[in-house]
Amino acid sequence: MATFAPSQQDLQTFFNGETQIFENAEDAQKYVQNRFSLTPFSVEILDKIVEYAYYLDNPEKKHANRNANLKNLMLVNSTFYSLCMPYTYRYGSFVRSNMFYSFLLTLMKKPALGKFVEGLDFQEFTAVGLGRSGRTLSQIQNLTERTILKCLELTPNLKQFLSSESIEGDISPQIVHCLFNSLPKLESIDFCGSSGFNFVHSFDNLSVLNMNYQIKRLSFHDCTDFNAKALRGILPQLPNLERLDLTHTPVVASDLAAGLNKNCRLTHISLSKCSNIGATHSFMNLLINHPSINNRELVWLNLQNDYSVALLKSEAITYLLEHLKCTNLRYLNLNGYSEINESHLEIITRRFPQLESLSVSHLQKDSDFRILGRLENLKFVDLASNLDTRPAVVEFLRDCPKTVVAIEIRDTLADQLPEILIVRDQMWRVHNSNGQSRRVWIHRVDSRNDAHLYDLFYDSRIFFNIETGEQNDGEFKKPLFLKYASHKVNCSSQLTGEEDERVFPNSFCERGLYRYYALHR
Repeated sequence: MATFAPSQQDLQTFFNGETQIFENAEDAQKYVQNRFSLTPFSVEILDKIVEYAYYLDNPEKKHANRNANLKNLMLVNSTFYSLCMPYTYRYGSFVRSNMFYSFLLTLMKKPALGKFVEGLDFQEFTAVGLGRSGRTLSQIQNLTERTILKCLELTPNLKQFLSSESIEGDISPQIVHCLFNSLPKLESIDFCGSSGFNFVHSFDNLSVLNMNYQIKRLSFHDCTDFNAKALRGILPQLPNLERLDLTHTPVVASDLAAGLNKNCRLTHISLSKCSNIGATHSFMNLLINHPSINNRELVWLNLQNDYSVALLKSEAITYLLEHLKCTNLRYLNLNGYSEINESHLEIITRRFPQLESLSVSHLQKDSDFRILGRLENLKFVDLASNLDTRPAVVEFLRDCPKTVVAIEIRDTLADQLPEILIVRDQMWRVHNSNGQSRRVWIHRVDSRNDAHLYDLFYDSRIFFNIETGEQNDGEFKKPLFLKYASHKVNCSSQLTGEEDERVFPNSFCERGLYRYYALHR
């Protein structure tokens, strides 16, 4: 294959007008076939090569960088340059406001590029630091409600909008209206951690004008002062909704029951820490009688309770577990319920045989944990309040089901346990995200060297290959077991090829603030 950089004439032709910036793959293929015949492969094969490179995760990198491979491919020749362009703009991930503004200026200069954009991601966005005061930051107009709205107007094929608390003050009624009414391909909306006057009142007069069949994932995770009444104007218009996260919001069960479209079939839902959910009978009625929740499509259910609020008593928990029809559950979180006992474990193992992640942190201490061995697919168990001493931890690990790869223990044990525990010839490592987390886990490792590789995941040093000069992150292992411990519904549609990523979040979907809310709160 001939390899050379694109000529200046080719670059000028590509960027000179909208006629060379393609609206769809067919136009791009025709252009490449007519303009270039410099490779022995068809355009379809070349496009597959580019797509494979885009989704290929570099094992030497701790965090996926989708554009790293594309930058190399774009230097091959003009054909590759043309095919790489749609992938380059497919996913916009922003850390600083100047990155977003530069992205926006490019779209404003060449509007046809906006048709390639499918994702706007603010998970890792921050305006903190750089030696600037709050007043100075407010005067920087790189990212404002006007620039965000302009970006949305220039990206008609947008599929996901992942906001965060870092831009909560820049969410306006116009932006919210655009998200729910003007983007026909939008599937995922996440406002994780957002609150404050501007954000809350942006939904006051929101009305979803027509039935929206595209939106499948919606998250208000930890939007603590969100006006739950706004859901009445949103949820009835979302018949294809699959994932809903209302963690730590003032939602009321009766309003949610009335608002949820009866035609939707949720696969993921979180009503964790909803202290205003209402009376027990309303909560039970929602979970048991609403067809959008109590169905066999549901695989992820988070009902974590604030320990100080006794929402469900023992009898109610028994009735709930016996009447849930979601027999394909793979994630169940019942943390915070002090009256969960051994009889409930019996019901759980009988009715939800596919469970991979089970959180029952306040299970009564006289319960027989060996019952969990009946769950043949179980990989993660949260028994934090029970596993509060070293002897208790060792006893559980001694009889732990062989399928379990990690358990969660009380956070106060982090400094009391050795880094490595050996129980019945099995080595276990204590993990708390290098001291950054309020939660503590113990997971299986094969050797001490294996445990050290997990430690290196949090090492910020950068290494270089002496022979090639390429930068890498050195040897490490990713703590992939943490996906089973996440408390947040993953509303990102970005896939990386990881196992079970359609149920549990992959490493690309939880970064920055999203990772903090999912694992460290």
